Amino acid sequence: MTTKKAATILAIAATVLLFTGCGPTQAIEEKIVEEIAEEIIENETGAEIENLGEEGMKITIPGEEGEEAVEMTFNMDGGEVPEMIKGEIPVANDSEVISSTEYKDISTTATFKTPLTAEEVKDFYLSEMDDGEWEKQAELNFGGQNSLSFLKGAKMLTISIFGSDEETNYSINYTIEG
Repeated sequence: MTTKKAATILAIAATVLLFTGCGPTQAIEEKIVEEIAEEIIENETGAEIENLGEEGMKITIPGEEGEEAVEMTFNMDGGEVPEMIKGEIPVANDSEVISSTEYKDISTTATFKTPLTAEEVKDFYLSEMDDGEWEKQAELNFGGQNSLSFLKGAKMLTISIFGSDEETNYSINYTIEG
């Protein structure tokens, strides 16, 4: 059941993080989004949230009977490409990390911004992941918002792309089934 709670938190966080970091009211929007996300996560999972300042926040999910607690970290102030992604998943040129989440060595999500267009980001990943190892599972377009899914054994990768005239945001969600 703890894995289900962790998946809920990652899904909420990935959605929330994708929409932060844009526009002139960024600080106000981020604070509101953080408070909403914190309340949702605490209410839905019983998790404890610890603010780590510039390093983001740590969420501890109490373990079910006989299970240990699960810890996840979230960084909403940019930072480095998560270790799980480095060397495994390419990052589009001129991309800057906006936010990231990590859950053990099982799952990570990183959100980036880039001056590339959404179409350029989509083409980059279609080309890069066509290496004979990753199998494309889906390519969806929702009115300018693109989603690409790939599979490589127990490794799952989803790339969600949201573009505008000035910049494109995209998220990489990488999970290893255990």
